Amino acid sequence: MIKEQTTSLLGADDPAALSDINASLDALSSTFDNLSSEYRRIKFFEESGYLIHAESYVVNERTEHFGENIRVVVQNVASKATFVPLGKVLTAFLELLPGFFVSMMEYMSYLKSCPDDVLENFVQAEW
Repeated sequence: MIKEQTTSLLGADDPAALSDINASLDALSSTFDNLSSEYRRIKFFEESGYLIHAESYVVNERTEHFGENIRVVVQNVASKATFVPLGKVLTAFLELLPGFFVSMMEYMSYLKSCPDDVLENFVQAEW
């Protein structure tokens, strides 16, 4: 759709520019082909070092009954929950964007310097 609109807008006025734009649009159209499945996405992020695995922890224990007919075995099984640690996510995010942490801290300082009657952000709220 974008390709057709670009072609109609440029027309035949500048065939070299039209060819460059079409080549760029073709390249962009297949950008995420290698991430077409969940397996490929996980593999990509593992290889790039940006995958943050979920961590599990035991919440409680429950009893499970295994077996059939006369013989039944009762066994305690751990109930687990999983989470993605926010600290690791924020660390990865801040390391990925150079200079962002400094900008964020400068903005926090700015917010703290604002008068108490002016609220610009939820960071200024009292909890």
